[in-house]
Amino acid sequence: MTDRMSLANVCEGKANDLFETELMKVLENVADESTTADTRKIMLEFEIKPDNSREQVLISCNSKVKLAGSKSCQQLGILQREGDKFVIKPQPELFPPNENHREIEGVKVQR
Repeated sequence: MTDRMSLANVCEGKANDLFETELMKVLENVADESTTADTRKIMLEFEIKPDNSREQVLISCNSKVKLAGSKSCQQLGILQREGDKFVIKPQPELFPPNENHREIEGVKVQR
C-alpha cells in the first residue's frame, strides 16, 4: 500500500503534469506582448466517484486554463463604391499626433 493520497501523487502524479502544461501556456501568454495584461487562471478539477460499496473511489483530474485575449485595435475605413460593389479603403491616420481619442458619428474611439 502506498502513502496517503496527496496532490503530488493523485492520478499517479498526472495532476502535477497537467498543472505544469497549463502553466507553460500561461507563461507564454504573459510573455506575448500582443495580449492584454488581464489575469490568467489555471484550474484543476477533481471528480471523486465512489463505487456502490463505498470502499473504492475513481478519481479524475481535468485542467482548464483561461488566457488573456489579444489587444484590440481599431482603424477608420472609408466606404467607397467601385462599380456595383462597395469596398472599404483604410484611412491611415485615425488619430492625429498627441490625440488619444476622437468621436466618429457619436461613437468615441480610443487609441
